[in-house]
Amino acid sequence: DSIWIVGSSIVARAKSYCQMNSPGLNLSLECKGVTVIWRGVGGMKWANFEDNIRKLLAEFDPPKIIVIHCGGNSIGVLPLKQLQISMKFVLGRLHRQLNGTLLVWSYILPRFYWRSMLSSSAADVARNRVNSSIGAFVRNQLDGAVIRYPDIKTSQGKLFCDSVHLSNLGNSIFVASLQAALNKFLSSSERVYPF
Repeated sequence: DSIWIVGSSIVARAKSYCQMNSPGLNLSLECKGVTVIWRGVGGMKWANFEDNIRKLLAEFDPPKIIVIHCGGNSIGVLPLKQLQISMKFVLGRLHRQLNGTLLVWSYILPRFYWRSMLSSSAADVARNRVNSSIGAFVRNQLDGAVIRYPDIKTSQGKLFCDSVHLSNLGNSIFVASLQAALNKFLSSSERVYPF
């Protein structure tokens, strides 16, 4: 069985962190009989998400779990309502196509700078709306799961290495959350991490 973690440069950098640090690329999930496949693409926007899933399906059997960490780079590119409609449409189609796969919405992280937004505070409101709306949709309509990151905040500057990306300390928190959430989803019927 495999778990795919798909998303933007946040995922690419988390993979690089795991190559050099514990818990390693497989997030110590060998004991659960799963292999973790990372697909992080720098600058990935929501419009690119489905294409990356298609490429993975051409390469691998459908996974047990897909962690979706994507959408931050699309905030401000599309009107918020349109972005949410697009996300729900694509995720609904993916759920129908891979109905044995657990879809996991990984909350879009805060950042200091949003390329397509004039105001960081407006971008943060939009980010929270997307997370809340898509998280509820994945949980309630698609029988999926959500991972939140309450400890990653812009008020903790040392968690970031620049205006968008996580430092080693930030990555350690992000990766530990992924690992703990996936452990929970594999071994119980819990579908929200943390509570």
